[in-house]
Amino acid sequence: ESFREVTKERFQGIYAFELDAANAERAKQYDFMQDRRVHLFAMGIGRENTQLRYMQTGTSASGLGRTSRHAVLANAAVKSIDSMIVQGELEERFTFVKLNINGSEADALYGMKRMLQRDKPKLAVCCTNRFADLWQLPLLLRELVPEYQLTLHHHGDKLEGTVLYAFVDE
Repeated sequence: ESFREVTKERFQGIYAFELDAANAERAKQYDFMQDRRVHLFAMGIGRENTQLRYMQTGTSASGLGRTSRHAVLANAAVKSIDSMIVQGELEERFTFVKLNINGSEADALYGMKRMLQRDKPKLAVCCTNRFADLWQLPLLLRELVPEYQLTLHHHGDKLEGTVLYAFVDE
């Protein structure tokens, strides 16, 4: 099922971030991206506002810290969610956050610390891009938002399908 079917169109907004400029351009072509509630940022999210070099492939293989002899290296802006909120670039309260950003999940979580503490959104965080994420991400979330209940689920038959879910009991 698609996100729209699952939510029955009941959502206020979506902020999507894509580090790879070619992927961001491709994403704009999807019908879903034409919805006025969907905001695509051609940039990464992280702990702080900076410029980083990354391997640009135009595929899901793009990312920080990856190399290939055929790779094109590009510069990209990276911002923290907290700074974007302060600067007025993001307005809605966050109710759900999905992170699968090729090993930069911890930096992104640090960069949204104030928002996490304010909104306590449900989280779905990929925790298998780096081996240590399996235990470091739960410890980090427990530190940032002690109220979070944590659960680990594996989807599919590959290692990449392991997701850490966080939520606050209501």
